[in-house]
Amino acid sequence: SWFETLIVACVLYTAILEPVKVCFALEINPEADTVLDLLFIFDLGIQFISGYHDSGGKRFPVLILRRVVSNYVNTWFFVDLVAAIPFDRFYTAAGTQERSVAVRLPGLIKIVRLLKLRRTIRKWNSLSYGPFLKVCTIVFGWVMVAHWFACGWFVLGWYTCPMYADNLDVNGPWVAQYIYTSNL
Repeated sequence: SWFETLIVACVLYTAILEPVKVCFALEINPEADTVLDLLFIFDLGIQFISGYHDSGGKRFPVLILRRVVSNYVNTWFFVDLVAAIPFDRFYTAAGTQERSVAVRLPGLIKIVRLLKLRRTIRKWNSLSYGPFLKVCTIVFGWVMVAHWFACGWFVLGWYTCPMYADNLDVNGPWVAQYIYTSNL
């Protein structure tokens, strides 16, 4: 459905930008982040009333509300709940303006939202373009892991040379040199 496609796009947006925001101490479009947080909370509520397919034999749809709620609470509810809580907003709500990685790290919990893709991709695999989707998923997964490693290497390089973090010059470590030359 169009709502599942929207959720997939939002999950991918989160998986790409959240490590960048944490590692580079950036605020990228906070209004969009608020809308995404509200959308994931809305999705949490929608999942309580969305039917599912019973895996016992013939995969018939289950639409009885009590069974739908019970199935959701016993399977994906806690994963969706952890993914929907905007942990990264707690440090600004507490009045903490410190931008260290340790303070921003809870924002990475949003990456748990990638687990939502598993359900949707399993549904899409039964479609005619399922094999193409599997290849795209594998390629995107490798690119995503490379992106996360690149963000991690940046943080490692930046915070191992704290004396140059505020003084960007040509004589500093490679990270400071790179940022200095890209800002010319």
